[in-house]
Amino acid sequence: MLPDKYNYKIMLYTWLGERIVQGRKEKKITQKELAEKLNISVSLLRAYERGEKKMSLEKFVDLCEALGFAPFYFLCDSFPFLPENAEM
Repeated sequence: MLPDKYNYKIMLYTWLGERIVQGRKEKKITQKELAEKLNISVSLLRAYERGEKKMSLEKFVDLCEALGFAPFYFLCDSFPFLPENAEM
């Protein structure tokens, strides 16, 4: 059984947030340092990392550049992909 559309989106944002934390720690960057690079508040970065806020595409590109990772690092590593017949 597939999760409903709302729960699946929550799972995606939570998973993306976990990947942000993982990437930040891999690069040995604090939340404050990354927030400064992204020109956002630390509280907004924390919300991204917890999957509580949606990140704009522009900010996502900034994140990739700030951490030196391709978008695939955040989007395609190990998250179970949405089945073809599921709607978003």
